[in-house]
Amino acid sequence: MALFYSVKVVYILSLVSFKFALCQDKYSDPSNSRHESCSANDHACKRREIDDGVNEGPTFVGRTGLTRLDGVKVGHVEEVDLGDCHRNRITRAMKPLLFEIPHFLTNEECDYIIKLAENNGLLSSTVRGGLTTEIDLEIPKIEHGKAQDVAGIFGAWDINNDRRITVDEVIEFGKKYIYAVFNEEDLMELLHKVNVTELDDGVITPEEFENMNSRGADTIMAHAGKTHPKYRARYSYQTFLNQRYLKDPTLDRIIERVIKLTKLPREIIYGSERLQVVYYDKNGHYHAHYDSETHLRTDVPCCHQQHEVDMLSFENPCRICRYITILYYLNDVEGGGETAFPVAENETLNFEYLKDSRGTLDYFNLSHNCHVGNLVIKPRKGTAVMWYNHFMDKESGWLGEMDQYSLHGGCDITKGEKWIANNWISAPYKDSAHIRSSLRWKFCLLCSLLALSAYCEKKPSNRTYNVCRFVREGQRCDYKKFDSSGDEPCIIGRKAGLTRINGVKVGHVEDVDLGDIVRKRITKAMRPLLFEIPNFLSEEECGHMVNLAERERFVTSTAKGGLQSWSEFEIPDIRNGPLHVDYFQYLDGDKNGKLTIEEVMTYAKTYHYLVLTKEETIEMLHNVNITELDDGFATIDEFKTMNSMGLTDLMSAMSMSHPLHRPRYSDQTWVNQRSLGDPVLNKVIERVIELTRLSREIIYGSERIQIVRYGKHGHYHAHFDSETDKRTDKRCCQLYEDVVQAFNKDEGCRLCRYVTILFYLNDVEEGGETAFPMADNVTLSMEYLTSSRGDLDYFNLSHNCHQGLAISPRKGTAIMWYNHLRDDESGWMGARDDFSLHGGCGIKRGEKWIANLWITAPYKDGAHIPSSWLRKFDVI
Repeated sequence: MALFYSVKVVYILSLVSFKFALCQDKYSDPSNSRHESCSANDHACKRREIDDGVNEGPTFVGRTGLTRLDGVKVGHVEEVDLGDCHRNRITRAMKPLLFEIPHFLTNEECDYIIKLAENNGLLSSTVRGGLTTEIDLEIPKIEHGKAQDVAGIFGAWDINNDRRITVDEVIEFGKKYIYAVFNEEDLMELLHKVNVTELDDGVITPEEFENMNSRGADTIMAHAGKTHPKYRARYSYQTFLNQRYLKDPTLDRIIERVIKLTKLPREIIYGSERLQVVYYDKNGHYHAHYDSETHLRTDVPCCHQQHEVDMLSFENPCRICRYITILYYLNDVEGGGETAFPVAENETLNFEYLKDSRGTLDYFNLSHNCHVGNLVIKPRKGTAVMWYNHFMDKESGWLGEMDQYSLHGGCDITKGEKWIANNWISAPYKDSAHIRSSLRWKFCLLCSLLALSAYCEKKPSNRTYNVCRFVREGQRCDYKKFDSSGDEPCIIGRKAGLTRINGVKVGHVEDVDLGDIVRKRITKAMRPLLFEIPNFLSEEECGHMVNLAERERFVTSTAKGGLQSWSEFEIPDIRNGPLHVDYFQYLDGDKNGKLTIEEVMTYAKTYHYLVLTKEETIEMLHNVNITELDDGFATIDEFKTMNSMGLTDLMSAMSMSHPLHRPRYSDQTWVNQRSLGDPVLNKVIERVIELTRLSREIIYGSERIQIVRYGKHGHYHAHFDSETDKRTDKRCCQLYEDVVQAFNKDEGCRLCRYVTILFYLNDVEEGGETAFPMADNVTLSMEYLTSSRGDLDYFNLSHNCHQGLAISPRKGTAIMWYNHLRDDESGWMGARDDFSLHGGCGIKRGEKWIANLWITAPYKDGAHIPSSWLRKFDVI
């Protein structure tokens, strides 16, 4: 049981390694479902591999089943095409089915992975208590006296029953009952720590034993066996690399080889765990263990298919379902460090005997019994070792029984150091094959968040938020206490809340340290609270973001119907015929019985928010075969036969679809600033954290960067980036477990964007200002703006750009504003600021590139729920 517990601890450690993206699902025809055991020359497997190759991300686990290679026999060698290279695959065992692939990685790739791991920061091999070094073993609180269990029985220590306990017999007692193998020097040092001196002369008599601190001896030996580097089950450091998340060309290349090697579909490989990189120094080891858990625990779901919160909770048990392990040796080891399979090819294997005989010959203790087993593989730089932890269920094609022959571990390092990487490939059992892998979701360090939360609760602040927040060093999360103004929030869901910068007054200028640069922050408005930061981005950074966007797929500014150019506006299917004669009075503004072209223009503006020139109006009339106004006006009798029904339909279509007149005319795409592992974007995000003074979990839990391109006539009429706080029946979109469902019409959600940061990525020849029609105008109200659109349409920025505050686009400048006030009571999102109404004015000459970073945040009733954007899902 302890064995499985330790495996789960390692598993959880991999889940909480730093960085947190969800690839969009691409479902395929389930009728293609098939499974088989195949060899390298199996054309069916190759065909399926090609079919799966079109998928850029994971699809639906359960579509195709698993594959299992044919080892043929021990010693069989087969050349394998890995895509970018050919390598020999050597069968080293049939039980478990195990292959060795020399030179799977190049020397450069090995060194590169080590460098990534070192930059990432290495964690100890225990989740709790840290790594105890050999020289500073902490002594637990020990009660003195006679032990009450087997350790209090003289005969348990007196192995040969000669009424004398020797040093060797105490060592044997440790092996038999504690599963720790001590040498004489270490043993005597431990005993002296608990004042056991009876063995100093070499023997303990029955009389001495009666007065000996046997409870202390037993406790210190057991504690050393569990925690001392030399004796505990595992002694190593490790970190985890998200090979899919980083989008690193080296790691991507290795993944492609893994797909070729295993012949498993991409959705299985992509849905597997992060790459664990492990460092062992002197005495480093990992006693024999299983990478996966037994198939017999049918009541417990697989961890990789659990919601992330459940995965991290021992109150919600799950089992580790690792179909395959691929181990990479990243360096040559001077001495020791072999990977041992104690029961490989052991036809007489009796697992119960293995457990019962640990006191005699401990197959699990690889520090002392490394070479007892049949298979011991020496570490050679670049070599990969691959084995199956489970059989394949022949009926369903999914995960079958666990292979007990897969027991394995890492022998002691006797000289030098050892670096390895573990690639665990998860897979489901047949009854859960329809459930997608949760390991495709990348979420932040929830365990670290909980640790920080506990710290904050112990150090309450007099303010509504605490003076601690997350900081990042390399890839690691940590927290630090700020001794500045105390406006740094802690963790979502605690008494942390949000920050809101003080604008002081319009025109106020302040130098802001953004980490790598210092820039001026200019207050442009107090309602909404809006700042301009010139030169926030360098010219190269602007160009880099434009290049990233151009490599992505642009989508139109409307979800349906596509983007139509000015000359390609298609007249939709519209009705044909006259409206009721009473409609004449709505068009005849001066009530003189004559309908003029100017009155048609006024009607279009009042009722359809269309601002048309006289030429455009005449063209529109002719498009619906209205010629009655060719002489300048139409009478009421002419109106009775005029195609006024087609005219109103066309006006509606133009206001929604015509490039110049519809609410938005642009192209855009989305860039995942966290998923790309892009150093330029990372630098920008670091500046955003410094600029906003918001915590990393807020910034990382926000949406992807949207990059927008506006061509001629491109615009975006006035709108809000966030939705009203009054929609209390709908949750914030980022708080849904399934963001896709949140955007479904049947379910609905509301956008909760606390802050918008807009970056100008180029200089615009003419036009393209960002307008805030209501900025600092205390005489305006939303009711007035809405009701007065026929007179002065504040929303139409193609024609009324400069009615309020208008900011000219300058390359590299960032503007930042708050879409919401802050709730003073809770410190979380408050009422939406209606003064944040804004939009993009029409492009008169040239083009305009911008990027939007929307920083989402919860209201107080949802502050305990992690943001789904931490999983980095696109919403288009």
